[in-house]
Amino acid sequence: MKRAILHNVAIQMVDLERLADPEEEAFVRGLIARHLELTNSTRAETILTNWAHYRGRLAKIMPLDYRRVLEQKKEQAAKTFAMVQHG
Repeated sequence: MKRAILHNVAIQMVDLERLADPEEEAFVRGLIARHLELTNSTRAETILTNWAHYRGRLAKIMPLDYRRVLEQKKEQAAKTFAMVQHG
């Protein structure tokens, strides 16, 4: 997965992840379907027609700084929830 996109991504600044969440996968599939609808893209049609093959070749690109911010927000929300529960 990483080898195919290394020339387009600053790999030291991101993590590459498979689409493991069914909601994420459905979202990406919907984006590709919308692209097909708007552009009549043969590539999009091929991907959708052969979804079982292509889904494993897709990656989510997560910037490391963004992940850090999300984790900090999650930790803060957990602390706030604990404070509310325990007064």
